[in-house]
Amino acid sequence: MQQKTELLPDLGTDKRLGQHLVPSQQHVTAMIGPLSFGVRRLGILAVTSPKDGRSYNANDFEVFNSLIEQSAFALANAMSHQEAAKNRMDQQELQNASQIQKVLLPDRDPQVPGFIIAGKNIPARTLSGDYFDYFNLPDGRFGAVIADVSGKGLGAAMITVMCRTLMRANANSSASPSTVLGAVNRQIAPDIREDMFITMSYVVVEPDGSNLTLSRAGHNAALLWRKATGKVETIHPPGLGVGIDKGAVFERVTKDASFAMQTGDCLLLYTDGVNEAMDPKGIEFGEERVEEELAKHAPNGPKAVIGGIIMDLEHFLKGRRSHDDITLIAIQKTA
Repeated sequence: MQQKTELLPDLGTDKRLGQHLVPSQQHVTAMIGPLSFGVRRLGILAVTSPKDGRSYNANDFEVFNSLIEQSAFALANAMSHQEAAKNRMDQQELQNASQIQKVLLPDRDPQVPGFIIAGKNIPARTLSGDYFDYFNLPDGRFGAVIADVSGKGLGAAMITVMCRTLMRANANSSASPSTVLGAVNRQIAPDIREDMFITMSYVVVEPDGSNLTLSRAGHNAALLWRKATGKVETIHPPGLGVGIDKGAVFERVTKDASFAMQTGDCLLLYTDGVNEAMDPKGIEFGEERVEEELAKHAPNGPKAVIGGIIMDLEHFLKGRRSHDDITLIAIQKTA
């Protein structure tokens, strides 16, 4: 039926009903009109009467048209209020989930003899698909992990919670970061969608601070600023993203890399929300700029590194919000 109000003297003779006509519609007169508001089609309003009972006149039709307009407005208004209330409820639920997620992140920088450590997470939306965490491990070792789940929103946030739980459950199981990541991968891979994966970097510091071991599951290369030379090195052992393979291939590909840090050296772990941030012209922040910022701020410590990179990112984005989550961990050796 066309989107206009009509007066039908006899439904039974209206060919548009065709096979949908039922006996009770024979010899029935009706006024029928669409309940529309703007481009929204909300329903249909109909008034019927036996044909021999009364017939609707022009005045009835005018009143009916007025009723159609008022009903459509009232219905659209009620639906808008209902949708707004639902959106407020959904937003409140997201805010609650965001608060819970923030509670799961470290609430303070860890105290590790011989090192200063700082970390920061900035969600692009209400919920973050990034996370970081710290571990006090057996025999005085210390661990730090950073992760980035593909995708955004509630699904990615739920995966970060799974990652955090599994990392905490497995961190004490081995001194090898790649072995721990392998255990996490075996447990999480069967439970995530095929189009999702997690990149992670996990570093373990020996008790005396003499050696660090890093494993990288498809994550950005770690950057190491050397105080003695002022240069930045990349540490990028091979590794496969968590969830891409269910076990054997991941464990064959993902390896550990061990290295030493001298006093003043600074290690940076970060997610791709940093280097892939884009300015209004579509130009990426880039890995080279991250290295430059690390070298610039490392002499002033980990907090200066993170604060400096974030400040430069904000200037680079020119007031725009980043399209991806941003997470950084900076670790500097002090003795």
